[in-house]
Amino acid sequence: MQIWTIPKINDLYLEKKLPVMIREEDEIKESFIIEAGPGDIAILGIDDHYREFHDEVMERGNAGRILFITPKAAHVTKEIFLKNALILDAEHLSIVEMRHILLFILDIVLAHQNYIVPEKSAARESATRNDDHPIENSNKIHDLLSHLAKNKRPIILAFEIKENGEPVMARGTCHIKEVRESTIALHNFRHSLFQKSLKKGVCIKALFPYKHENKEGISCLEAISENEVIISIPDKLFSVRDIRIHPNKNEPVSLYTLISNEPTTNYTVVDISPRGIGFLCTRDLPIGSRSYFTIILPEPPAVVVTRGIIRHKKETFAGYQYGAEFMLHPWDADSMAKYIMKREIEIMGLLRGR
Repeated sequence: MQIWTIPKINDLYLEKKLPVMIREEDEIKESFIIEAGPGDIAILGIDDHYREFHDEVMERGNAGRILFITPKAAHVTKEIFLKNALILDAEHLSIVEMRHILLFILDIVLAHQNYIVPEKSAARESATRNDDHPIENSNKIHDLLSHLAKNKRPIILAFEIKENGEPVMARGTCHIKEVRESTIALHNFRHSLFQKSLKKGVCIKALFPYKHENKEGISCLEAISENEVIISIPDKLFSVRDIRIHPNKNEPVSLYTLISNEPTTNYTVVDISPRGIGFLCTRDLPIGSRSYFTIILPEPPAVVVTRGIIRHKKETFAGYQYGAEFMLHPWDADSMAKYIMKREIEIMGLLRGR
């Protein structure tokens, strides 16, 4: 479980030992909606748009809760307390009292998270994924995109670039301006550098957050201007759990796994996400098998030891490529998130030389 908040709230109320993900005030809502995992909590100040944020989190299917802090009396609707949010009135509470209340709530949540049996939780997720099928109906795809545009939900674009001769994925966020008959008009790119790096005619991955999962498709860049970018509507949308990032080949992520009667081997890591990893292995490991994994992250340096389950398997010319999902302790999840954040900044820096 991660606790998403802003620097001011973290400094005033939270303890250093907590698994905190800090974002700036103008980024916290978008980051929580896109990146937060099941059980994560958001603690942020209340504003005039708190209901829109709350409804987006509910629609996204995030299983966590939201704690709004208001420095003065605020008019709130009764039903919000029946869903997944709580509003704390800081006007009538001292900083010490507010800190005690927050830590009391977080202690309960953390204890509940640790009580959940990983095997049962993983089994429920596995059953859900087995029923997954791509969306191929053009009307359904159009309705999904129109829904995202209407609710001003951010989407993610990703395309391949080279780093030391090896392919890596650069990605950036934007919003849907308009959904047309066969194209999507995009605007409000978070990084202007990313928008300037897009090239007409190139195929890119487009990821659309929808309800409790992400939908991904392939689009073609049809037109680019200062005000908008036009991409084709994907023919199919597939469900994906997490956005994975490629490690730097010069600073690789090391991965070891415990296999009975096998020597310790450093496997090649293909990609990494906040809750999983892709790697190459010559051993034939069955889908659903569980192992203990050790991950050594280069920068910031960290060692993560965790249980994991093999979710995906694909045969390659030299063995198999696997996708494993981890059952991480919150502190280890924080180490993974910090590495991924730093790696994303590195990849974005590569765009300056294009």
